[in-house]
Amino acid sequence: MSSFLQNYFVSFIAGLLNHQPLAWILYGIISGAVILGVLSAYGALAVYAERKIMAFMQCRLGPMEVGPEIELRIAGMKILPKGWYGLGVLIADGIKLLGKEDTVPAKADSLIFKLAPAIVFAATITSFVVIPFAPFFTPADIDAGILVILAASSIVAVGIVMGGYASNNKWSLYGAIRSVAQVVSYEVPMGLALLSVVMTTGSLALADIADNQSGWAWNWHAFSNVWLFIAAIIYIISSLAETNRTPFDIPEAEAELVAGYHTEYSGMRFALFMFAEYINMLLVSLIASVFFFGGYYSGIQWLDRYYFLGPFVLGAKALLLVIIMIWLRWTLPRFRVDQLMTLCWKAMLPLSIIAFVGAAAALFQTSLVFAIFWRFCILILLALFAFEVAKGIRTKSISRKATE
Repeated sequence: MSSFLQNYFVSFIAGLLNHQPLAWILYGIISGAVILGVLSAYGALAVYAERKIMAFMQCRLGPMEVGPEIELRIAGMKILPKGWYGLGVLIADGIKLLGKEDTVPAKADSLIFKLAPAIVFAATITSFVVIPFAPFFTPADIDAGILVILAASSIVAVGIVMGGYASNNKWSLYGAIRSVAQVVSYEVPMGLALLSVVMTTGSLALADIADNQSGWAWNWHAFSNVWLFIAAIIYIISSLAETNRTPFDIPEAEAELVAGYHTEYSGMRFALFMFAEYINMLLVSLIASVFFFGGYYSGIQWLDRYYFLGPFVLGAKALLLVIIMIWLRWTLPRFRVDQLMTLCWKAMLPLSIIAFVGAAAALFQTSLVFAIFWRFCILILLALFAFEVAKGIRTKSISRKATE
């Protein structure tokens, strides 16, 4: 059912043109154009939303009020009061990026320097083709869709490394190296969190994972099993690190590395890096929605009969997670590099293993004795985890007192 619209469109075009391969090519071009158009609108909206949220939290007047003093009225009714609520800043930034000179450092590797932002942008866009947007539509209905997403996200790190290396700037190179360490580290607990859901549903296809959560909201994976709830928390934290968002924006730590891996970029090449970051925020939010929060199902059983609401339900869930990521950026301080790695390898990884083992044990719960046994084992693992965390905190406090 998830590929109904895809098959209908291809069959219709093939009947008109009497050429099946050409129909698939047209389907790919049209699907890509629609996705790119929607993402372009989302990018502008996300930048505007981040500035507005930041302005509300920090009482900044520029993003709140800058813009032409125009009052919008339709049929004599006031639609928008006087002023554009900061839209002038967004419009000015777009004009500036389009008109700004595209510079390449004299000693940079010109070819790799120019390719890097395009690779990051293309790899980010690619992942959207396997997202199921409704029960009747997945742009590319692939059985192993999650593997496509994980592979494409790894290519994003390659593009960042290319940009930092080709810039011939040590600060850019430091930022690129940090990005590799960060992405490689946090993909391990993220992968285990997603694998817990894959193991529960028995499928790598994102449409099957979403369909497994149909019905009421308590059927969603995050609410159906305590171990999958822990996996959802692990995934959300890891997704912040994957997208280089605060408190994990170590690769672009402007206080230490000027601007990190994109220090030498300007104009539209810089805009591609930033655009890819905002698109990546939407991507990880869509994946979280599909894997843990019901996908295109609203959680109200009688409402899910209206299939055309699927894309709007999924989009609303993803945008809510994006807003939370923006909110966290202007709330939490940045981690140090050592804190970043300590959190991943000493906290996130053991907790993700515990969640994975718990989700596996829950699948094979066949008797009361076995249920008591695996719960006892999980409690022991959690106690060991808490003991190790407490020991690490105590060791750091003792060493801090010794240095003082």
